[in-house]
Amino acid sequence: MLMTRVAFLGTVATALRAGSARRAPFWRRSQTTMSFSIQDTVAASDVVVFSKSWCPFCQKTKKALTLEEIPFTAVELDERDDGQDIQDALAEMTGQRTVPSVFIKGTHVGGNDDTQRGLRDGSVQRMLAEKASS
Repeated sequence: MLMTRVAFLGTVATALRAGSARRAPFWRRSQTTMSFSIQDTVAASDVVVFSKSWCPFCQKTKKALTLEEIPFTAVELDERDDGQDIQDALAEMTGQRTVPSVFIKGTHVGGNDDTQRGLRDGSVQRMLAEKASS
């Protein structure tokens, strides 16, 4: 593992010296530089909100979940050193580049508008109840 990291870091340093700051694909980064696992985090909580602390749409989503008394795990990407890598990986996984990015029972439901709509029409609550009984 140490040899792999050293080789990878050497490759990055060489690429930077050569003027090519191209990022490694997300699956490569997740194996070498990210200790955070999106899949493990999503599996560990019924509701996960990938967020940025300053984002007004993220704040609306978290407030709506709180008002509905739905517990959630918030991952504040702007407060993490690997936040940009996590956001890049989320974009590749879900096709959604923006935050918030909300997962319910392992299913990506979308952003603020999707979550708000789901809370209004009861689909979020149904997803939580359905998966709890299965």
